[in-house]
Amino acid sequence: PRSADSIKASGHGAASTQAGHMTASDHVLAITLRKSLHAGGHPHMRHYPAPIDKRCRSGSTTRVAPDDPRSIRTTATKVCARLREAILGGELVPGQKLAIDAMGDRFGAGATPVREALNRLSSEGLVAFRDLRGFYVVELDEAELIELFRTRTKFFAFLMREAITTGDGAWEEGVVVAFHRLTKTPWSTDKELFRLNPNFITRLHEFYTALFSGCGSRWLVEFGLRLLHESDRFFWLVMKSKFETNEPEPMLRSIVEAIVARDVDRAVHLVTRLQEHVAETILNGRKAMDAGKRSRRIAKPAAE
Repeated sequence: PRSADSIKASGHGAASTQAGHMTASDHVLAITLRKSLHAGGHPHMRHYPAPIDKRCRSGSTTRVAPDDPRSIRTTATKVCARLREAILGGELVPGQKLAIDAMGDRFGAGATPVREALNRLSSEGLVAFRDLRGFYVVELDEAELIELFRTRTKFFAFLMREAITTGDGAWEEGVVVAFHRLTKTPWSTDKELFRLNPNFITRLHEFYTALFSGCGSRWLVEFGLRLLHESDRFFWLVMKSKFETNEPEPMLRSIVEAIVARDVDRAVHLVTRLQEHVAETILNGRKAMDAGKRSRRIAKPAAE
């Protein structure tokens, strides 16, 4: 039987692999950034979601016939990835019906791969199937959102404490480099209207993957990322109706500084505050959006 230490070490390796391979230049960059963070400053950098899991990633380059089962799976993989990106980015809104034919036209695919892609996303909790009505983007009411964020806040705090306690120097470097890359990516492609930058979602996913990987458990990392994605898609919808130019970089920077200082209590406190801020923004934004919808419904008959 394997010792507890060997199991812990192998688990850490599996989780760390998800954060990406560190090149020699990444190590140099990490050392520079860590020194800067320890000093309380940072080098000059610009101040300015889609994650694809293993089930929706194709590693095969073999050419197959269009009606071959392998071709259908490959197409379903691509449709799954694009559907997930559209849902997480707010292009497909909560409660929206995902008709097979409409999704096929949108993504240039047949009914079979679209249905398979929707079933995959249903298992991830992003899509729901209703008898005799078809597939819909999962919607959450206020009570469910509050429950989701309570879970997210407590779990993120737990992951942070575990990661700082067990993470080694390589993990710390990975977090610093992932944060640096995130700060170089604007979250909106438009300065006037909020248009979510797909590259920002990717970088945010990479940052939290690197952050969580220090806990040493692939299962904990995957659950943490699921909580992130299922709640953040509501945040992007709110941003579309109420664009805030201030980005999350300063709050995340404070968290990274606490990690580099190995200040567990401060890091947990900052992560908790960040989750509470996101939850408050979403709940207030949804109330404002619902009020706007009601006023438009009332005004429409009067105008007629």
